[in-house]
Amino acid sequence: MAVLAVALTTFVACGGVPPLQKQAIFSSPEPNELVTSPLKVEGTAYKAFYYEGEVDLLIEDANGNEIAGWYGSAKGDWFNQDMTPFTASIVFTPPETAEGALVIYRETEAGVRTELRVPIRFREAE
Repeated sequence: MAVLAVALTTFVACGGVPPLQKQAIFSSPEPNELVTSPLKVEGTAYKAFYYEGEVDLLIEDANGNEIAGWYGSAKGDWFNQDMTPFTASIVFTPPETAEGALVIYRETEAGVRTELRVPIRFREAE
């Protein structure tokens, strides 16, 4: 199974945390996979991506338009573990574009957004 990851970097000896953009892994769907609704999503995320045991997910078309948004539920102790698995099922209507992206994101109170994008396909290119 291929895994798209923005891999964890080695923690700094004094206990530092890797940058947020290096803290999420999608195991499903795989990059450029042909997807259908409902989209089954599996992955692992660093605790900073979680809020009350959930991670924010969305599906965008090739133009960056949001076509569906949902959340992934933690499958473990998200508050006390560094990396915790999550799953989600996202219902969507396929867009006119053949390609798009699955996005996991975290937005801070200051409005700073960090995200990981996985390219997906809604149908074969014509």
